[in-house]
Amino acid sequence: MTARHLTQPVLVLEGRDAAILWQIGQLEPARVKARGRDEEGYAVLLAVYQAALTWRNSVDGKAASQSEEKRERSNWVTPTDLAKQLGVTPRTIRNDIAGGILPATKRDRQWVIDLPDAFTYIAARRPN
Repeated sequence: MTARHLTQPVLVLEGRDAAILWQIGQLEPARVKARGRDEEGYAVLLAVYQAALTWRNSVDGKAASQSEEKRERSNWVTPTDLAKQLGVTPRTIRNDIAGGILPATKRDRQWVIDLPDAFTYIAARRPN
């Protein structure tokens, strides 16, 4: 790791503080709005979201006993899970993945969608 001289103030948030900020600040709509428009703002909001999610998963009483796969699973959903949430077919979700509308990756022959991408997709499909 290389040392660097900081010319601007730095803020470090613990996971608990990130979770409080995320909830009280109602930052999900801001994160969704920033995506594709303000990459730096989106990156900051995504980092706060991920820190909050990691902290919540570690204090819910289940994280210590969960396997690594189950802990990892809490950070993504399958097309079937997302389809149920939206009231559409899994095929609709897979078509949007194939069309590049919804980012996803394959794990063990199954598509998985990161939670932030799933939240953005859900927000984009809701009528204003």
